[in-house]
Amino acid sequence: MKKLVWKIHLTASDVNAGGTVSGGRLFDMADVSAYTMINETFTSMRPELSVVTNGANVKFIAPAFAYGFIESYAEIVEVTPAKINVLITMNYRQNKGLDWYKCFEGIFSFTCLNADTRKVYKMTKEDMNEIQG
Repeated sequence: MKKLVWKIHLTASDVNAGGTVSGGRLFDMADVSAYTMINETFTSMRPELSVVTNGANVKFIAPAFAYGFIESYAEIVEVTPAKINVLITMNYRQNKGLDWYKCFEGIFSFTCLNADTRKVYKMTKEDMNEIQG
């Protein structure tokens, strides 16, 4: 199930020389959104575990501009013993507008780690069921 993980007002510091929000900034927002979803779903209750981004497959769909708003939705779409995949959809709305349109979409993959040893943690069936709800 998709969940709104955050909404932000874009400022001039988010804009690149071309006048649009930089792709790097959008990517960072999406990565944080995916991490937030995993944290709220699983790792906040499991302090012995942490996660690290191991890959992403993303599409920049439409530009976003300063002083508008971005909302970010996350959904855990796949869980295996080796990874957690999170779908991120980000929508943009102009400051004085009413319509939202999709500006970014992608799947971020995470690997679980033992927080103390920093070694890869292979998730059990119980772990996977807990994440998938």
